[in-house]
Amino acid sequence: MGPGPAPGSRGLLTTARAAGYLLRNRIEHAWVDGAAAFCRTRIDAVEASHPYEVFSICVFLGAAPDRAWAARAAARIGDLVRDTGLVLLDPENAEGAAVPAGYAPGEHHLACDFAPEPGSVGAAWFTPGEMRAALDFRAAEQEADGGWPIHYRRWHAGIELQARPGFTVAALRTLRAWEGRA
Repeated sequence: MGPGPAPGSRGLLTTARAAGYLLRNRIEHAWVDGAAAFCRTRIDAVEASHPYEVFSICVFLGAAPDRAWAARAAARIGDLVRDTGLVLLDPENAEGAAVPAGYAPGEHHLACDFAPEPGSVGAAWFTPGEMRAALDFRAAEQEADGGWPIHYRRWHAGIELQARPGFTVAALRTLRAWEGRA
């Protein structure tokens, strides 16, 4: 996997995801209130990020109670994703495409990774053509055994066996969610 959170955004990788899930499920607790305030402050300060941190930010933004703030923050984060090369917009021409800092060659994230369903925060960040290209590419990645490959560094032989089922489920869920919509 890539490096840790960008400077100044420490804690969003885990806290934004946890707080987002708790908010989405209407869990009331002092920790959730404090975590939500922490996330808002940190998201407003994000100037650089990492794809995995952005995925967590999206979970939070999708559940944040202040929808107007979440929409503004999502638009800004979407610009950051596009402007800093955190997304591979032309998956058919990945050769020579910028790789996010700390990533190995071949590690990439497609538009559909940031927008796993039409109503997700990241869906507004991409054109219909960009989403269609990402979804077509993802569908074509299915391997002969029915599964999908992983897209990060294989630091030991077992990582593919460990991570591939999750990647396969994510690919199937995303393709099903977008079926007939992009």
